[in-house]
Amino acid sequence: SPCSGCMKQSGADQAFGEVLRDLRKGAGVTQETLALDAGLDRTFISMLERGHRQPTLQTLLTLARCLGVPASEIVARVEMRIAQAASGSAAQV
Repeated sequence: SPCSGCMKQSGADQAFGEVLRDLRKGAGVTQETLALDAGLDRTFISMLERGHRQPTLQTLLTLARCLGVPASEIVARVEMRIAQAASGSAAQV
């Protein structure tokens, strides 16, 4: 079924955290710098990256702007991570 994984949120949380961390490190910024730029707390950035919290749409848009990437790029990378995890692939995005 197309919605076979709809109720599984932990995979999405983890995937978002990995994508956020990759983008942040790729931009050469610390959690502290990203948090300050986005008007968020550093601990919140840490919780996002560890998959312990989920961003609101506004937070996603703000983080994307601060990282210089479209929010759609972040979502696409998260979807790719989830698909890779579902297929058992260890490939990185």
